Amino acid sequence: MEDGNFRIRDARPEDCAAIMKMIVELAVNSHLHTCLLKCSFPVRCLLNLLKLLFFLGLQKDILEPGSIVSCIVAEYKSPEVETFEVIGYSVFFYTYSTWKGKVVYMEDLYIMKEFRGK
Repeated sequence: MEDGNFRIRDARPEDCAAIMKMIVELAVNSHLHTCLLKCSFPVRCLLNLLKLLFFLGLQKDILEPGSIVSCIVAEYKSPEVETFEVIGYSVFFYTYSTWKGKVVYMEDLYIMKEFRGK
């Protein structure tokens, strides 16, 4: 889906760094990062290792063919630049409800602050 300078497409492996950056922004905006500030140095090292493992898992779990989780990204191309930049993402999956049938569950929807409302 494309509309001028914005487009939405399936995530690709090269998008993982941008998605991971936005996941951290989402954690900061949700005040979920405060536990990191209270940790001692060895625990911070362990958490950095866990972030790396999560990053590798993100690539495998979301982008692997046949995955049960899907990810799409929103991109923007500024008039001065010819390339698109990832500015948002959504992680979602399909599930089944006894009462509603097949439904989609959206885990995350994030757009970088400077692009919201555009």
